[in-house]
Amino acid sequence: MTIKINAAIFLALGLCSFNASARKPEPLSYSYQRPAPANVLRFAPISVFYGGVGLGLSYERFIDKAQRVSFNLPVYGGLRNYLIGQSAGSAVEPESNFSILANPGIRLYPRGHSRKMVYAIGPSVFLSHGTDNGYQGGSDPAGNYVEYAEGTETRVGSMINNSLTFNISPKFNVGVEAGIGVSLYTRLKNNTIQTSRVGLIEPMALFAFQIGYKF
Repeated sequence: MTIKINAAIFLALGLCSFNASARKPEPLSYSYQRPAPANVLRFAPISVFYGGVGLGLSYERFIDKAQRVSFNLPVYGGLRNYLIGQSAGSAVEPESNFSILANPGIRLYPRGHSRKMVYAIGPSVFLSHGTDNGYQGGSDPAGNYVEYAEGTETRVGSMINNSLTFNISPKFNVGVEAGIGVSLYTRLKNNTIQTSRVGLIEPMALFAFQIGYKF
């Protein structure tokens, strides 16, 4: 009887060891996580700045792994429409001027960019250039403008930008950006008579609604 029990125990142990040796080894567990995308491409269907109302496109690149610092390069194009007339009582006609604004700068994210809602602030240096057509001369004793001219306007300065972004998924986000600053160099050129005014200090502001994609 004892011999039969011992034989059964040895047989059971042999089957267990065979099953364990035939079983595939399990992969080692590790806590590696895929790094977050470091690039963001944004489209601004609505933008408002000194040069008018229009569209924009921007590229952002995170510098550090924690995604607290990034380089941002937005470019906007806008139209500025208004009505002009040779005098106060004369018929008016629409006048359109087009401007391009480049506003490269640094974004600082105090709490990173991985949360559902993130805030960023940072400085930028902007350059804008566009047309400035209209009545630019003085007026005669009757109050009529005496000079219609085609001109250009160039501005260089700095802004402080604030942005609020909502990460609706790991890849897509929406947000708004607002900036305020001053143009330290302004050049108004009259292309009709080839004269210009340089050195005017003017305010600058920017607002944009953005849709972004991280990759």
